[in-house]
Amino acid sequence: MPRFFKWYFALAPVRILVAGRNFLIFGWHFFSIGYFLPRLLQPWHRDVTGYGRGFDLKRIFHVLGWNLISRVIGACLRLAVMFLGFVFEAAAAALTPILFLGWYLLPLISIGFIILGAGRL
Repeated sequence: MPRFFKWYFALAPVRILVAGRNFLIFGWHFFSIGYFLPRLLQPWHRDVTGYGRGFDLKRIFHVLGWNLISRVIGACLRLAVMFLGFVFEAAAAALTPILFLGWYLLPLISIGFIILGAGRL
């Protein structure tokens, strides 16, 4: 029985906190937040059109427009993925302390349900 109490009150809560930290690290890497943040305004899949040789104002504006559109598409998609990543990170950060406190309250909740169930008999 003493091993159970050591596990329940000492080992398992540490594992809950470590699991929460691992979820935060996983979310950061899975959604590539650290990778996308400095590259936010880079073109999507390096899709850049060259200007070519010579001076043609129409071609320059055309290529400039396409390159700008590629950057806007890249920024929108990166922002969407990063937003989902931040939502995941916020959920993981919010659920970890709830689970940690719930772990300690579980015996009291169980006893309360047993008392309520016995009272309904």
